[in-house]
Amino acid sequence: MLSGIGPKEHLNKMKIDVAKDLPGVGSNLQDHFMISLGFRLSNVDIQEFVSSKVVTLSNFASYLFHGSGPLTTTLDAVGYVKVMHDEKYDWPDIHFYLRSSPVKPDSKDVMKKLFNYKEEVGDDLHEAASLFNSDHVSDFSILIGLAHPHSSGSIKLRSSNYLDHPIIDPSYLSDTRDVTTLVEGIHFAKKFEGAEISKKFGIRMVLFMKHCSSQHGNATDAFYECLVRSLALTEYHPCCTANMGKDPMAVTDARLRVHGISGLRVADASIMPHLTTANTQAPCYTIGEKAAHMIKQHWGLI
Repeated sequence: MLSGIGPKEHLNKMKIDVAKDLPGVGSNLQDHFMISLGFRLSNVDIQEFVSSKVVTLSNFASYLFHGSGPLTTTLDAVGYVKVMHDEKYDWPDIHFYLRSSPVKPDSKDVMKKLFNYKEEVGDDLHEAASLFNSDHVSDFSILIGLAHPHSSGSIKLRSSNYLDHPIIDPSYLSDTRDVTTLVEGIHFAKKFEGAEISKKFGIRMVLFMKHCSSQHGNATDAFYECLVRSLALTEYHPCCTANMGKDPMAVTDARLRVHGISGLRVADASIMPHLTTANTQAPCYTIGEKAAHMIKQHWGLI
């Protein structure tokens, strides 16, 4: 937009000469959004298990010489599920990440600084972490991610000065369907407690958020919605603000060329019309590789 490519009205307001009026630039901002749920184990020490079963010489050898084994990933498990059965599409709307990282009570200030939590939320998280650590039980987290949000936001200029940070409005949870989907994701995760393997290891989901329970009780949809609105975080997968297409809001064509601008292509997550179900890293690699291939085709190099 600083170069004059974007919505004409916004560029005029910023006193930037319009090179090409493309109203879709900066719109349709989408991102994965998640909430972390804590689980307690009473019959097994995760850190001891990891030390004895995972961090072993044989696993190190598998990783170093074959690129295989449990040390090839930083995630313990990833899963995808569809929880909203009234929707027309048939792909997953929730993704789960299971992490064995412990809950630490001293993370309060870090969490507040990183995620801009409200004071009451930070206090509740600190108290919850203290409860987790009080009897020295093991714990892990399941992150419930919104795979296909209905909410979308925008990016706009703050001024014509490139040093000024843009105005980024993700509009998280502005569409109530996203809240409903995450609440259903919590219901689905809670089923994990009833599994035979969970009973064997004494696994129990612990949802502690005092300011939510004081208003809505425990284990109600209103309580879960309060959790979602209090704790949900970005997964840092922003995309879709220069999406491909032929409609009036499209910014790029099928060969990643910016409409109406010669010699300019976009090759990143912004060209996606819709957010992918899973992490955007692999799609970004693919977009970059495809862009390089098309540029070489354009210049007759292949």
